[in-house]
Amino acid sequence: MLARIIPFFRSPTFWLGSLGGAIFLLFFYFHYQDIDPAKYTYRDDGIITLSHAKNFVDHGHIGVDPSGKRIEGFSAPAQFWIYTVVYGLTHLHWLDFATAQTVLCTFLIGFFFIQFFRKQPFPGLLMTTFAAWFLTWHVRFLEWHGSGMENAWTHLFFLLLVYLSWRMVERGKINYWWVIWGFLAVVSRTESVFHIAPVLVLFAGYYRSRHQSWRGLHWALAVGAAWSLYQGWRIYYFGCFFPNTGLAQEISVSDNLRRLWNGDEAWLRLASQWARDIFRLHGGWFWALILLTLPFLQHREKWIWPLLVLFSLSLTAFLNPFVFGMTRLDIARSTTFLALFMALGLAHVLPRLRLKGNTWVVLPLLIGLLVVGRIFRPLYLEPPRHLCCAVDNFSEKAWYANEFAAQNDLHRLQFANPDLGKLSYLKDFNLTDLGFLGSPVLAHLRHNDYLLRTWFYEFVRPDVVETHGEWSVLHGRLFSDARFRMIYEPLHETREGYLDELGGAYPQIGEGIFVRKELKDGASNPERRLVSDLKQMETAEERVQRMVEELLYTTSPKAPLAHQYVVRTAYRFLPELEGADNWEEFEAGFDNRITAPVDLALLQSGHRGNWSDEIVDWLQQNRGIIDADPITEFYGHPGQLIIDRDRWRFYALPGNRLVGSLLAPEAFELAPEMALHVFIADKEVALKKNPWGADFMDFSWDSDCAREWHGELFWEVQLPREPLEAVIVGQNGPDGALWRARAVWPNDLEF
Repeated sequence: MLARIIPFFRSPTFWLGSLGGAIFLLFFYFHYQDIDPAKYTYRDDGIITLSHAKNFVDHGHIGVDPSGKRIEGFSAPAQFWIYTVVYGLTHLHWLDFATAQTVLCTFLIGFFFIQFFRKQPFPGLLMTTFAAWFLTWHVRFLEWHGSGMENAWTHLFFLLLVYLSWRMVERGKINYWWVIWGFLAVVSRTESVFHIAPVLVLFAGYYRSRHQSWRGLHWALAVGAAWSLYQGWRIYYFGCFFPNTGLAQEISVSDNLRRLWNGDEAWLRLASQWARDIFRLHGGWFWALILLTLPFLQHREKWIWPLLVLFSLSLTAFLNPFVFGMTRLDIARSTTFLALFMALGLAHVLPRLRLKGNTWVVLPLLIGLLVVGRIFRPLYLEPPRHLCCAVDNFSEKAWYANEFAAQNDLHRLQFANPDLGKLSYLKDFNLTDLGFLGSPVLAHLRHNDYLLRTWFYEFVRPDVVETHGEWSVLHGRLFSDARFRMIYEPLHETREGYLDELGGAYPQIGEGIFVRKELKDGASNPERRLVSDLKQMETAEERVQRMVEELLYTTSPKAPLAHQYVVRTAYRFLPELEGADNWEEFEAGFDNRITAPVDLALLQSGHRGNWSDEIVDWLQQNRGIIDADPITEFYGHPGQLIIDRDRWRFYALPGNRLVGSLLAPEAFELAPEMALHVFIADKEVALKKNPWGADFMDFSWDSDCAREWHGELFWEVQLPREPLEAVIVGQNGPDGALWRARAVWPNDLEF
């Protein structure tokens, strides 16, 4: 091995590549000096990926909780596995790794970029310098490249795949060891196969045209086979083909393709705007310059491969929003590779212009340059952007949580928080991710309000809750539930002016850190005693035996959730219970309990890939048992939600019944008159009532007729039994309408 490595370090290829890497490092370094590091470095979503890797090394399962839960809450498999190896060997901190990856990938991109010109070193140095300058002026590329997220690896592996493909074509020889680099490119992001698969097809065809051989196709198929095997392993390990990031961000490729097929105009306009932004921000409009110069290029075989790749990646980058929708954090984030390959395409075109004295061709070129310059003017004037989401103030949040644990002698808190990265990297807590990436059950239930609230308060019941900004508004119904103030008290709480603006419909919510009162030192309840007892015990067997005994006291058919505190406590101590000889006796204690599928799925989640699906399926099928469907309980039917206005909701039920609800009502909301206008479907009958064709059924609020469920009031109104067209609901104040909302009435409900 050394006999091969040492000569390489002495070769012109190595020294030329090192010079190219140094050029890239130099340009990137000086341009990064002009940008405030707080605007782009160390984004929290990048730390989420590294946190999964640390969890795998330290606790034996891929996820974010030390206790359990297999979760794929990241979209960068290559970065995950690289850090898994690095952390496993060195325990390198995320901060040092994020810095090192930017430096290493920048150097290697320059190293391989100049290799395209290794037979012409001087033009190669010029074009490498041009490429470094070109990329550092594309601010969005520059920022995401240095953000600590997977972009730097994506840039490197995409470029390396294209370079190695070109080398194999030039040599007429296939190297199957290079399949590993093709595989890393295709898994650099979850959706990278969308961009790389066409490149592999082009490579197979290009190799065939140059060498009349299908060996290029075999190599491309080998990369595809490696990708397929990896996906098979993912499905086995996580129980699902799509990562939880897709569910959390509500990305549905099938829905997006259906919109395209149906010609959804609104969707097409939105996706087209995103696609134009991608092209503008990553230099895609330089295609205009390339197309103008094509007739004057020499040595076709030298530039055709880079331009074929550029065309393919430009097309898939443009189509990316049509297929995958809005990329989290920034529409341009997942397609930053386009700027790199635009630089590669220009670097191959510019040195090969041959005008040969035909001065008449200068005029269209100048016109083309003026047009391109006009298009690019906004691009080059674009200031650095503050990328979401920084890791500010995480130490403060962790300090409050750890202080609460220390003061109350608690073990491994369950921490609910919308920012997963740095907090989960600490491995001090089990996390309930209010941002959904690290909590697939919450992601599944995000549009099932009653089940989500029941899961949060009756099953999970986090020890500490931290919320801020728009997340407070997003979870406004969760935090307006009466159980929140009953269970939690604030360590500190504020309500800034912007929260009044964004969350005006939720006057009760604030932002801050809240702790569970039941767990404070001196509290007298079974969960507090059980946690204290287990923390004082020394062996796993003693702890398991204590929980077995506790289960015996919580058996009651009338209270199916009475034992959930035992499950929560067992989960918080799971790493300390690993290998206990009597663990099976504890699991057997759930055999006759209705919630056994949920309890065991949670406790075994570190070893089961489909644990979250089992929990969600059980919750949906047994919602009546756990009191998570108040409308069915009160009115005999789940109804159909027709109006959703923050804390106000209205449901249509069979028999033309209208059910309204108000969560966390305030006194002034109960006083105004309720407006209810009913439009009858039969126009002739309707117009006999009045010119508007409506029944006016306004009524005053009567709280004696309302039913209550955890701070939410419900009431029912019987509408005319004939077919209806629509209803308008709202509130009337002293000076007129406070608000109005209209809904089409669903006459397809069983009457």
